[in-house]
Amino acid sequence: MKERPIIFSGPMVRAILDGRKTQTRRILKIKGHGLRHEPLGGRLSHSIRESEFCTRFLGTDVLVREFCPYGVPGDRLWVKETHYRWTGCGNPPSGFILSPDGNPYKARCHADHQNIEGLDAACAVLKRSSLFMPRWASRITLEIVSVRVERADSISDADAVAESFRDREDFFRTFYDLNKRAPSGSNPWVWALTFKRVGGEP
Repeated sequence: MKERPIIFSGPMVRAILDGRKTQTRRILKIKGHGLRHEPLGGRLSHSIRESEFCTRFLGTDVLVREFCPYGVPGDRLWVKETHYRWTGCGNPPSGFILSPDGNPYKARCHADHQNIEGLDAACAVLKRSSLFMPRWASRITLEIVSVRVERADSISDADAVAESFRDREDFFRTFYDLNKRAPSGSNPWVWALTFKRVGGEP
């Protein structure tokens, strides 16, 4: 079992915590360094297009086993989210945790956390991007249940609900808004991950 980080936005984190989100789709990118093995022998060209690659190996375990950056079933993902650092004097409010080195304090909470409201004005809280969340501060760990490769537009209404959206159209609006390089109608290949939450805070 391996652990890897994955970033989720605030609304998606809340959906995971509420048990409404058990899937995520991320645009598939096959980088040159990953194109190493050809199951039928020989080597893959570093200039091979992702669409050609997916079409060629769709339905085999090669894509997931060799190229999925998120892992395989049984691996775990630790969630990186927007978080806060306590910069004030004295003890931080409830909800903050102590960093391994004892200083500073950081919080496992969102902007709408009850202990954050009103503290920014006192310059006691520093908002930190999800990019900078360390492993020790992550409060959510997910176990990968399944991974498949598919076109973004092939999502079903049931899968859209598992993504925490009302239906496919609701999913498409957010997906293409977040992935500006994949304009609506481009129908890119995606990693479709199904996961379950393990351990962590309630």
